Order: sequence, then structure tokens, then C-alpha cells
Amino acid sequence: MFCWRHSFTSSLKTHMSFCSYRGNLVMFQSEKEKKKQLSKEDKKALQEEKLKQEEKYMWAIVDGVKEKIR
Repeated sequence: MFCWRHSFTSSLKTHMSFCSYRGNLVMFQSEKEKKKQLSKEDKKALQEEKLKQEEKYMWAIVDGVKEKIR
């Protein structure tokens, strides 16, 4: 009997073995180091800007009532 799951996972493993995520890892680590070196005021400003950008996605209207999404 043919099992599509086995076929899919084995082919996926073969294709994923050619992928390299080293560049992404280096980028994320450098961004993390930059954030660590920021002053307290700069970190707070970045956090406020992030909240400002995400504000429109933090609320939903469910059954006509505005609710905050967790």
C-alpha cells in the first residue's frame, strides 16, 4: 500500500538538506547584538514604535463588541 506521508516526508528531507539557513542565523544574531547595545531610552522608543504599528491588529470586533486580541 502506498503511503503518501512517507513519500512526502522523505522527499521533503531530501530537499531540505540542500537548504542553508546560516545567513538568517547570522543576521538574527547581529540584530540581537545591536538591540543589546542600545540605550534604555532607545529600546523604549523602539518598543513604542512597534506597538504603534501593531495597534490596528490588536483589536477585533466580535459580535459587535470591540475585544483585545491576546
